[in-house]
Amino acid sequence: MRRSSDTFVFTPEMGARLRALRERTGLSQGQFMLLAGRFGKGAGMVASRLERGKIPYPSLGLVVDYLRTCRAGFGQLADLLGPATSKPVPSERPEERSKRLDSFVASVAAGASVEDALAGLLDSHGWNLSPRQRRALLSTMRRMWQLAVQWPRNWQRILARNMSRPITEAGRVVVPAAFVEVVGVELWDLIEGLD
Repeated sequence: MRRSSDTFVFTPEMGARLRALRERTGLSQGQFMLLAGRFGKGAGMVASRLERGKIPYPSLGLVVDYLRTCRAGFGQLADLLGPATSKPVPSERPEERSKRLDSFVASVAAGASVEDALAGLLDSHGWNLSPRQRRALLSTMRRMWQLAVQWPRNWQRILARNMSRPITEAGRVVVPAAFVEVVGVELWDLIEGLD
């Protein structure tokens, strides 16, 4: 999986905080991991790497097991997690979003079909979608656009109803709701700009 340069990374400071919590228990890394229910040949090495911040994307389960075994909570990491969670989501940065929307308008103005412009808007996110996911998301974008244009008085309600649902096929989620919501918000801005 490709990750944005702004993706959250577990830092050495967070690892040091976990180390301090473990040391408070008086247990070695191996003993600690055994008590946490994580055992095996490499359990001590996992603890060591985590405490040094050498596992940039640890599982939530690992961090929860660590905190639970220390009789601590995420509050112990709050001051370190706070700045990371207050950053804007990369796809929601106003300047990037504005460029994508301007590109869409310029494409249509230059004679491109709305469908091609929607495909360009979707591709500009750089998401790693399978062809099936891309087709499904593009189809949903096209449907939302057509409904909004067809019913100009109700376009806000139509988009709001459609942009918070995952795309499913045969009862299975093909595209999570988060992706649909991002493109739905962009379509909202586009249509609102046309009014």
